[in-house]
Formats: sequence, C-alpha cells, structure tokens
Amino acid sequence: MPDQQFTVYDGFDSLQGGMNGGTLNTLIDRNQFAKGINVTCRNGLIGTRPPVVEVDINGSEAELDAIQNGKFQGAYYYQYEDNNYIAFAMSGEIFLIDPIANTIWDMTAVIGAMSATVNRLHFCQVERYLVVQDGTNTPVIIEDTASRLAVQVPDNEVPTGTIMAYVHGRLFIKTGQYEFVAGNIHMPNTVGNVLVFTENQYLAGGGALFVPVDLGQITGMSWAQAYGEATGEGPLLVLCERGIASFQVNIPRLSWQDMPISRIEPGGNGNASEYCAVRMNEDLMFMSWNGIQDYALLSVEAATHHRMTNLAFEIKPFMDLESVTLRSLSMGCKFDDRLLFTAIGEEVTTPNDETDYRFAGLISLDFSPMNGIASLGKTVKPAYDGMWTGMHPTGIASGIFNQEEMCFIFGKDDDGINHLYRLHKTQGHDTTVADGEIPIDCILYTKGMPFTAFDADQPRQVPQIEKELDNANMTIIAFQDEVTFALSACPDFTTAFSQITSLTVNAPMETTDAVPIAGNPQSRPKERFPAIQHNLCEQISGRNVAIGHEFQFRLSWSGIANISRFSIQAEGRRETTQGHLECGSNATVQTVDAPNDFLYDINDQ
Repeated sequence: MPDQQFTVYDGFDSLQGGMNGGTLNTLIDRNQFAKGINVTCRNGLIGTRPPVVEVDINGSEAELDAIQNGKFQGAYYYQYEDNNYIAFAMSGEIFLIDPIANTIWDMTAVIGAMSATVNRLHFCQVERYLVVQDGTNTPVIIEDTASRLAVQVPDNEVPTGTIMAYVHGRLFIKTGQYEFVAGNIHMPNTVGNVLVFTENQYLAGGGALFVPVDLGQITGMSWAQAYGEATGEGPLLVLCERGIASFQVNIPRLSWQDMPISRIEPGGNGNASEYCAVRMNEDLMFMSWNGIQDYALLSVEAATHHRMTNLAFEIKPFMDLESVTLRSLSMGCKFDDRLLFTAIGEEVTTPNDETDYRFAGLISLDFSPMNGIASLGKTVKPAYDGMWTGMHPTGIASGIFNQEEMCFIFGKDDDGINHLYRLHKTQGHDTTVADGEIPIDCILYTKGMPFTAFDADQPRQVPQIEKELDNANMTIIAFQDEVTFALSACPDFTTAFSQITSLTVNAPMETTDAVPIAGNPQSRPKERFPAIQHNLCEQISGRNVAIGHEFQFRLSWSGIANISRFSIQAEGRRETTQGHLECGSNATVQTVDAPNDFLYDINDQ
C-alpha cells in the first residue's frame, strides 16, 4: 500500500522559560530552548544580547603597559562619597579607574606593589576605605584616590590575611585555613576605628573565630539580606569548601563568649569561589562545585525535607566544559536584574610571560524574564539566557555611576592583552577601539520537535511518524540593518547540524532616494525561509538530513534581531517504507562536525 502523506507542524512562540540543556532535548518544556549563545529570552522574545563597548583607557605609557600586559588579579566596585570607581589589580599593581571620566590612578606607584604571582587579590570596602590584601604583604588601605599601607605596629590596623567581609560595622578577615578575626566596631565620631583590631582581647580563649574542620577551609565570607532587622543585614556567612557556617555578630561583642553565636547552615554544596558570591535582593547566590547555589533555597529545602536543588542543571552543556580547578577564579555580579558570572576557564600567557586565566564567556541568569504589573502576584521563575561570548572575560564588576547602574567587564584576547568593556542594557553592536562596531553572532538551539498532526479530531504529537521537512517561517518583531539567518537541522539525535536554508532581511528607512538606506528597526511577520534543501546527506550515518522522526534546529544570525515565533512544516508518512531515510544517488554528502559555539571573538574580526 502506498504511503499516505499528511502535513505536520512544530515550532516555538514564547520562550520565557529560558535555556534548559540538562535533559533530553525532546523532553524540555515548550517555552524553553536547549542552548543559547549571545541571546536573551526576556519578555518571551529571543533576541540579541546587550552589547559590550570597549573603554579606551587613558593613562601614562607605564600605566597602560601595566594594565594591558599584566596578569589580571581581580576587580571591585568602590564608592567614596559621590565618587565611584572600579578598583582592579594587574601583576601586583592596584589601579582605580573612573570609567565615565576615563581617569586612572595607580594606587601602588608610591607605596609599592603587592604580590604579582597570586591569581587574585582580595578587596573589601569598609565604610570610606577600600582594603586590599594578598595574604602575604602588609594590606593596602585606599581612601578616595589616596593610598597607604596599614600601620600594624603599633596601631593594630588590618592584620594580613586574605578573604574579607564587612558586616554589622566590623571588618572580618580570614587569617588561617579555618579561622578569622573581627575588627573593632565602626564609630562615626572616630572614623579610623573600624580599621583597628584590638577588641579581640575580650574573647575568651583567644582572639579568633573558627569554623568546624569538617566544613573544610574558608572559601568566602558574605552576608544575606534580612528584612525586619534593624540594619537589614543577616548573620555573617562564612562559606567553606563543604558547607556554610553563620555567625550572629550583630549582638554585642562582650556577649560572643557567653552565648552560642554560630550555627551550621544547610549543606548542599560548599563554596568554590570567593569572587562569585553575589547578593541578590534578600538572597545570596554563590558558586559551588556543582554550579550556582541559592542560600535561601537551601534553607527552605532543608526545612521541608526536600533534596538540594542543582541550579546549574539547565546549563549543563556549559558546566560539563568547565575545568573545576579554575572554578575558584570565577567572578560574578548582579546587573539589570541578572546574575552574570564567568564560566569555562582556560589558561593563557600574558605578553610578560606570566600565567593568567580567562573564561569563554558569561552565564546570564535572568531574574526578571517577565516584567510589569501584569506579572504581579504570579510566580515568575528565573530563566537562563545561556552564555554570552566574544569578550573572553577575566573579571566583572557592577555599580552606580552618574546615578545609573553600570557593569564593566575585563577581558583578555588571544595575545594576552587586557581590555575593559562596558556592558549595556539595550541592544546594539559590540564595539572595540580597533574595529569599531561589530555585529554579534547569535545561536539558538531549539528543543527537540516531534511535530504535531491535525488530521484527527484532536491534535496529536507524532514522534513515531517519518517526516520530510517542507518549509519554515518566523516572525521577527524588530531588527536593524541587514541580518542573515541560517537554519540548520539535526534529525533523530545525530548530533551533527546541517544548514538546510538561509534567509536575509533588510530594514530600509523610508526615504525618497532611489536606493533605501538601512537603519530603522522594522518587523517581518511570518517571514518565509527559501526552499529547504532535500539532497543533503550526512557522511557518517548515510541519511538525508531533511528526513527523520524528530528534529532539533539551530538558528543562527549576526546582528540585532528579536524573534517571537518560529514555525516549521513537514510531510508525514503513515507508513514507513525501507529506504526513506537514506540519501539518493544524486545527494550532496556533508562533512559536518559538531558546531563550535565559541567562535565569535570581538578582537578577531
């Protein structure tokens, strides 16, 4: 009996569920996608990520040489009264930059450099001061654009240590693997008192606090917001390799020896990175050995006897590429209602032959995938945009500049040269000093699509039916200039994607000229792709790439675009006859490798 053919459909519309690459691509929700590169999913639209614009740093020849060619050792937002800076370190030299005025100050030019070999320095703002440590040398104290060394003898200022936190008016410093010390309380009428460490004489049994050895070494210190408290600060959270200990340091210092002020918090996973513990409103997100964890969620799950949720499950394709040994160098920040953190580290060499590290990109976790009054009272879950690439970040910091929240990214190119970028909130092209504007390369991997048939009373999914791809279209809400979309298909989990069609759209401005000028954002409802190629054959499997039972698609483009809907149509066969999947004698054999998601590089144009 001949095959009975009928039309089947699949696609996507709203994708506010974000990326979910942690399970079989045919099993993820319809409002999710399998993987995203340089895209956002905010408000249900799949769009090009916000751009990064390089900051053309001004400074002396010596300063520029140190900044561009040095080993990156960390960055930190520092606010002094109405002045706002990004503090950063390169090969032991500490700099402040006002990224708006583009002014540089070398904080170690007079007092001498810190360690040039440690991978990260440690920063902490303490009231008006910024304290910088390297674990070996005398700490540096910065006040506005002036710097000095701590006076440890006889003034007992800031002991040498590493990890720091300023909580409830006291500076806490890690001084040993499992121990930390507490400074004097902040006294508004005695400004420098907060840098002094003399009150430890009142602690019975010694001047340091300890965490249980079974939690492992201290790997970070922070605090979580506590609404209803006088200061809004919760307990001091001491993050360790295998858990978290909290200390109620808000009670009077003399009472620390008379009552238990510490407790072990819910376990889950320990902390991996000091630099990727980020306060998000009333919560604390931190980098664990299994990816990002949520402090508040751990507490809730422990109280309700649930398991500890792995918040990195949806970005498993990226986490699987991580070198766990470099996770301790991951840096994160909050910006534009997103948690951004560096991922997939690699070793590089600076022009000065120093060993340094950079990352493939930034993971974006959107805490406001849906916005507005309409979302009030609704449970709106965070959603992963995926990974943002191109700048090869080494570090990231955000803060308020000119009454505006801004985010700055340090990146390192293939030659080991450091660059500073500003990440914007609205769409645009990436921009570098050398090459100007660069259209951003974007990639979206859809969920696996089994297709739906409408030939009966009720629509039904037909994963068991053999299909031949027929045509595809998409709705573009807004795009600019000329954008070319490439559509590739992967039938039946074969892992290789073959381009089956492409589409170019232009956004001309209204003009009386004979030739329109590209410019204004425009829309294209139900823009149809040209004919799908049906004579492409995979080299290894020997099958036609346009014929299969279930398909995953890869949609890529370069430039500014926002997509609200994608639809694809195929012809299904009620009976599968042997040979349909195979290629014919006139097929073009494809030599297709697994796609490289990280080719886009703004410094290699």
